[in-house]
Amino acid sequence: MNDTLDLLIPFIGTPFAIFENNICIFSSEIENNYLLKHLKDNLCDETEKEQLTILKSNNYTSVTMHFDINHVDYFLISRVSSKLSEDWTSKEWSIHYKKVEVLVSTLKDSTTYKIKKIDNIEGYKNQIAFAPPLHPIATTLDLQHDYLDNYNLEQHIVNLLKENNPTAIRPLFKTLIRINDCPLSEDNLRDKKYKLTSLISVLAREAIKNNSPINLAYRLSNHLILKLDKVDNIKLFSGFLNYLFVEFSHLFNFESKRYPSNTVNLAIKYIQNHLYDSLSNSEIADYLFINPSYLSHLFKKTTDTSLRSYIAKQKINEAKHLLLSTDFSLSYISELLHFSSQSRFTKIFKEVTGYTPKSFRMLF
Repeated sequence: MNDTLDLLIPFIGTPFAIFENNICIFSSEIENNYLLKHLKDNLCDETEKEQLTILKSNNYTSVTMHFDINHVDYFLISRVSSKLSEDWTSKEWSIHYKKVEVLVSTLKDSTTYKIKKIDNIEGYKNQIAFAPPLHPIATTLDLQHDYLDNYNLEQHIVNLLKENNPTAIRPLFKTLIRINDCPLSEDNLRDKKYKLTSLISVLAREAIKNNSPINLAYRLSNHLILKLDKVDNIKLFSGFLNYLFVEFSHLFNFESKRYPSNTVNLAIKYIQNHLYDSLSNSEIADYLFINPSYLSHLFKKTTDTSLRSYIAKQKINEAKHLLLSTDFSLSYISELLHFSSQSRFTKIFKEVTGYTPKSFRMLF
């Protein structure tokens, strides 16, 4: 089915997802699994089987279809942004509805083909001649490596970071620095710095894919690259690698305070990843497909802090980082974080920290 869906992505032309028995089995341009599950739970109740349903909110219009294939329950969600939907004519909407119907019909017809499902991934791997795994670590040191080995080792490091496995990961960091036979500089120290900078960038992106907050991932990346730039002796690399491992382990295993309400947790996650956007209660509520007043009430009841105050505090925390790590002007930081004015930024900053932004930068 996924091969068919891949072919239909350009045909549909908008982000969509497919659920099988309440589990998301495919998504195109909608990567947030929590959001998808939340959408499905809320939209499915409003639909009837074999009936195209259109549900509108402030930011999106969702076109859904609830259907069966061989007595298995499926649910399709196609999302159209409000900006795009406003530009569409009734004819364009009719075409989109027809595309969704064609997608469902194609999926139903595809079931006439013989399909073999393999549920056990290990069983699947045994049918294909894969290269030997990277463990044990010692075997990687004496082998000739190419770029594929380099990529595999990076992915292996990512998996170990997720597992928080210090015993295996430290040798791997050191191995990765020297397995690439192509030098990036004639200077040995500079060569290692270039390769390690590349690895830091890779790990930051992988951390974001792993649902780490975007601002924290890029902040750590910048911090480590600046720290690496100050390393002026090969002997200091070992200590730096250990530090890098610890920091990225924390990031990969980052979990903000969890609350009993999954809706509140999703709202917090959204705020963390959109600090540089103009955040509002209604925007977050629309993202979660719930009423803004209900979200505000639930957030206050769950966290003992109003949603508006929480947003302001998180933006001020980000402003503190910018004040200490950049030479950005106060007006530019205010603009970056979408405060209505510099005076408003200064007022809220002082309410949260007890200092004006200028005094905070001078003192710390």
